[in-house]
Amino acid sequence: MLAVLAVALAAAVTASARAWSRPDARGASRWIAAQPVGPPGSWSLAFADEFDGAAVDGTRWHTCFWWATTTCSIESNGELELYTADEVSVAGGAAHLRAERRDKVAWNGTTYRYTSGMVMTGGRKGVKAPGFTFTYGYAEARVRVPRGKGLWPAFWLLPASYNSRPEIDVMEILGDSTDVQRMNFHYVRRDGTRGDAGLAWRGPDFSTGWHTFGVDWRPDALVWYVDGVERWRFSDPSVIPSAPMYLLANLAVGGTWPGSPDAGTVFPSTYDVDYVRVWKSTGAPAPATTLVPAAATWRYRDDGRDAGTAWRAPSFDDAAWKSG
Repeated sequence: MLAVLAVALAAAVTASARAWSRPDARGASRWIAAQPVGPPGSWSLAFADEFDGAAVDGTRWHTCFWWATTTCSIESNGELELYTADEVSVAGGAAHLRAERRDKVAWNGTTYRYTSGMVMTGGRKGVKAPGFTFTYGYAEARVRVPRGKGLWPAFWLLPASYNSRPEIDVMEILGDSTDVQRMNFHYVRRDGTRGDAGLAWRGPDFSTGWHTFGVDWRPDALVWYVDGVERWRFSDPSVIPSAPMYLLANLAVGGTWPGSPDAGTVFPSTYDVDYVRVWKSTGAPAPATTLVPAAATWRYRDDGRDAGTAWRAPSFDDAAWKSG
């Protein structure tokens, strides 16, 4: 009887740890966990791409920004890359966004010296409907980032309205400081003015293996997780978005923030994405219990008084934080 009970319990645990399965590129069944990596509570899976096929799913993903059909870049950031579909591939159960040093003529006739890859679910305005948008939930991605000055991988959210704000940066890592995870929120206040808040958290060297990054988007808070551990939260509900947003993952090259690649930057370099998932909460959120480590460094605060060395409870009022 005890043996039978043990087998039954083991089966129940196994079943509860899995949401559903799908065949991978080799035809084998690949299970997806029934819970996201990090936030407690009850969840249901709203979106998942495990990148088990031979190419990205074009009904879900677009390989440029919403304003472009074939090639694109963000010129306002001074970025050096030209995003193009041939730098996006799927192999080995992961998507690969590749940056290369090569000349390519862009949509505007400009010759770019670097090409790179990106994917987003926002579609092409007026041409291709969004592949996926959502309002509130937990967005997570398991990724492996490249190392090298001038490389700038990111996982982020933008509004389905195609405005530039609000912007939720789940993960930004600069290639010359791959042990620092940057979490940022760029928003619009009710009076129309813009605000910015962010935290730079020093962890392991994220370029040496796979890591999971996520954000829990709630009506009253944004909560960032790294490898299942809460690392920052923003809790001013007056500016937290309440309209649909879409997903993006990209590998930028150069720009005013990361700077240009140097002689030590290896090309091609690849930003690998094992999966992207979005979960919807099916119960009340659990109370916050974690603390931001004392080693965390704030990127900016209104008056510049904080040196980023104090411990802070998750209930800290982040409304006072903005671009400094």
